[in-house]
Amino acid sequence: AGDFGYGRFLLDERTRAAALEDLGCVRDALLRLQLVEALWEHVREADLAPGAFIDFALRGLVAEEEWEVRVALVEHAHTAAARYVSSASRTAARPALAAARQALGLIRPAPQDPAARALLALASSADPAD
Repeated sequence: AGDFGYGRFLLDERTRAAALEDLGCVRDALLRLQLVEALWEHVREADLAPGAFIDFALRGLVAEEEWEVRVALVEHAHTAAARYVSSASRTAARPALAAARQALGLIRPAPQDPAARALLALASSADPAD
C-alpha cells in the first residue's frame, strides 16, 4: 500500500560478528540502530548470550553519539541484565547501566530536598480517583 515498513531479520554469522566487534564503523545512525535491534533479536532467539550483549552495549555507549542508538543499547542491556543473566552478572552491570540510563534522562536521581521527597511520597500514595 505504498508504506515502507521494517522487518525483523536475524543477521548472518559474519555480519553479527562484525557488528559486535565494531558498531562504530557504520556511519549511518539508522543502520546502527537497526543493527542493535537485530542483535537484540539474537538475544531473544537465544543465539547471542545476554552477557555478551551487555558487554557490547556498554562498550558501544562510550563512542555512540546518536541518542536513539544509545537508548536502544542501554535499554536492551538493562532488560538483559534484569531478566536473562545471573544475579552476579546483574550486580556487576547495574552501576554502569544505571549511570547510562540517568545520563540519557531515562531515570532521574531522587531529590535531596526533604520537602520534595515528602511531596513525592505523598503523590505516590495518592488515589488517582481523587
